Amino acid sequence: MEDLIKKVSYLKGYADGLDLSPKSDEGKLIIKLLDVMSEMADTIEELNLMMLKMLLTSLMIVYLKLPTICTVTMSMTIMMTMTTMIISTIMMTMITTVTEMIILKFNVRTAVKTL
Repeated sequence: MEDLIKKVSYLKGYADGLDLSPKSDEGKLIIKLLDVMSEMADTIEELNLMMLKMLLTSLMIVYLKLPTICTVTMSMTIMMTMTTMIISTIMMTMITTVTEMIILKFNVRTAVKTL
């Protein structure tokens, strides 16, 4: 998930380079979207750490031969994995949308400069 955090950071830097005005509606929107994406990336990272801890706990339970508790723990791990996959998909969609918005704004600026 570090890759996701790096991508969001890259987009934030790219948006900063475009000198988005925090006073314009589109500037406010892009800045807020990037902030939300950053928080979501951090949350996904925390979820991944929680899943790793749960997995390690499950392995210890297997080692101690407690199959019933292991089944419950593994079910929780599977649910966490599915939740993380859903959140990751939403994040990637948001990254694509914001990237397209930034590129569109850049292309409009370039077209205006050439006129």
